[in-house]
Amino acid sequence: MKQLSIIIPHKNSLSTLPRLIQSIPKCDSIEVIVVDDHSDKNIQIELEKFCAGYPMIQLLENHTDIFSSGKARNIGLEHAKGEWILFADADDYFLDNFDDAIQKWINTDRDMIYFRPQIEATKENFGCLPMVKVFDDYEYRPTEDNLMRLTLTMVTPWSKLIRHTFLKEQGIWFDEVLKNNDVTFSRKAALATTKIEITQERIYAYNVLPSGLTKRTDLKSYFSVVDVHSRNLIFLREKLPKKKLLSVNPECFYTHYRLLYSGLREYRSVRVVGAALKIYKKNGLFKPKYLTPIFAVIAYYQKKSSFGQ
Repeated sequence: MKQLSIIIPHKNSLSTLPRLIQSIPKCDSIEVIVVDDHSDKNIQIELEKFCAGYPMIQLLENHTDIFSSGKARNIGLEHAKGEWILFADADDYFLDNFDDAIQKWINTDRDMIYFRPQIEATKENFGCLPMVKVFDDYEYRPTEDNLMRLTLTMVTPWSKLIRHTFLKEQGIWFDEVLKNNDVTFSRKAALATTKIEITQERIYAYNVLPSGLTKRTDLKSYFSVVDVHSRNLIFLREKLPKKKLLSVNPECFYTHYRLLYSGLREYRSVRVVGAALKIYKKNGLFKPKYLTPIFAVIAYYQKKSSFGQ
């Protein structure tokens, strides 16, 4: 049994992966699992050579026909032997205090520890800045609502220390989709336990690259987002009372409208919007309790006021 498993999905990121690997302490208690998700053949060869130089790395491949970092993460979870799990993206890195900060929590009875992420305030990172603001809000007012607001806003898997047995017992896995595979994973985990700790310590530096998956805007990516968020909206609306949701996660009332507008604006096609509506129908979103325009308007302005967006 290892103390910690660090799971890293990888796809054509060999130029940045060494920085991440070099930021991880080299010790017997840590295993690093790199899961390649259909990289180009020449990069796969170089990746094998690179990983062979680090005994702590276990290199796995996504041999399925599913192209998804969610699938890669699930493969990593299936092979992980650590008591605790950390996720990292191949183009990010851990900070110098990483090991000391983690060791403080290894013997805790918590299921999840949220570390404040380090995200530079750049144009590319603008969409991720709410994940910094919710840490500010919680530090200033550590209320139950601000705690839930933080855990539901921080939908990325990184910068969180997660107990492995907790994920197994709850049956929490990543969506094996092209984009936003981590949204449901993160929110299911957040609502499955009260044994959560928030720390303002930073262990992880995140940056959005122009060529990264986050910036993909093709149709397949769009439909993936529509599918994930429609299922996630239903999950949230069924898990929490309307008043609570309006306070801690107002976007769940208007995201389905925003996605339809986004599809029409980006692709200028009624067919695209029609296909998105079919996904909504398949996922069960077309019910009166989910289609509440007045709450959508209230929630939109509440979120805009809170985050300045």
